[in-house]
Amino acid sequence: MYLRHFPTLPTHRPRLASFMIPIIFAVWWSFTDDTEKIRSVCGAVIYAFIESAYLTFHEGHFNSTFAQFWCNIWYHPIVMDVYRRAAIPALTAFLLDRSDLLRFHFDHDPLVLASVLAVCLMPINIWCLEAVQGYLIILLYGENIAWDYSYSKFSFAGGNCNLAMVVEWLVFGLALERIYWPFIVPVFEGRSVGVGAAEYGIWF
Repeated sequence: MYLRHFPTLPTHRPRLASFMIPIIFAVWWSFTDDTEKIRSVCGAVIYAFIESAYLTFHEGHFNSTFAQFWCNIWYHPIVMDVYRRAAIPALTAFLLDRSDLLRFHFDHDPLVLASVLAVCLMPINIWCLEAVQGYLIILLYGENIAWDYSYSKFSFAGGNCNLAMVVEWLVFGLALERIYWPFIVPVFEGRSVGVGAAEYGIWF
């Protein structure tokens, strides 16, 4: 895999980068345990290959960027754990408490509703990631050297996000529910794997 601009470090604002990046990773280090740190690094590596495969299929070149790699490491706990283990359960409880219709259909098994919400809201979760990471990269590098959606009429947030990617992010969310949470995460955490301990996951 070829990493574009590898091993590029921020040169647009090097002093600001030398101040911000250590703080960002110090916060990441302080608020994650050893398992989460390993999953963060592994997740960044895996996504680099996913991105490369996607670009190979759509654009004919197999590559990723170091800038996106280090951003994905510290953002991984937010896009995964905060989203799926905090935001989605809180939203599920909120909706069940206020909707008779949802309570009638899902009160006996709120995990199903949580999985549906996790998949359906994944595009918003990813767009938040792209906006935060994209503007950070622009701030430190002078431009977003990792990706650019400005070619699309559906782009927003300075070309960092693209509404046209909604289908891809829904598929990504479904893959997390079907594979990542029920099979991969339990391996890292030393728990039983699969549907037998269905803490997460749509199974149909």
